Amino acid sequence: MKLLSGIKTGAAALVLVSAFSHATGMVPETSVVVVEASDGEGAINITNTDNYPVLMLTTLQDIPEDKTPLLTITPPAARVEAGKTQRVRFILTDKTPLKTERLKRVIFEGVPPQVKGKNQVRMTVRQNLPVLIRPAGLARDEAPWKLLVWKQSGNTLTVTNPS
Repeated sequence: MKLLSGIKTGAAALVLVSAFSHATGMVPETSVVVVEASDGEGAINITNTDNYPVLMLTTLQDIPEDKTPLLTITPPAARVEAGKTQRVRFILTDKTPLKTERLKRVIFEGVPPQVKGKNQVRMTVRQNLPVLIRPAGLARDEAPWKLLVWKQSGNTLTVTNPS
């Protein structure tokens, strides 16, 4: 019975603490980066919501199915003051016309400064976002999920994308 009471107390404390928590660090303005091949580039704004400056590191990551280098990011590293915003550009470097949409990933990480005279452990949070590279002339579809074909056969649900 004491164990159950302790679990209830711990759960209640966890709920109270989580009710007052919020995310800080490097916060992107959107959840996806879109690079239009017709423009040759794309961009995203990242805001430092911490109360101290951070070194923002930006890393471009290939997916296993597509390791072709298509983009350059600028700046790859930048100091971002507390409450300020940094614009990160994605420049298309491959001039070969794209025939299909391509996917990459971008990771934003804010490295906090070291506090002089104190031994502290600070955690960094990484934001890992998709980067869509859209070919020139590809019509924009605001509801692409409507093109999915759903089929149920017994206990199996199959989804195909004929687009």
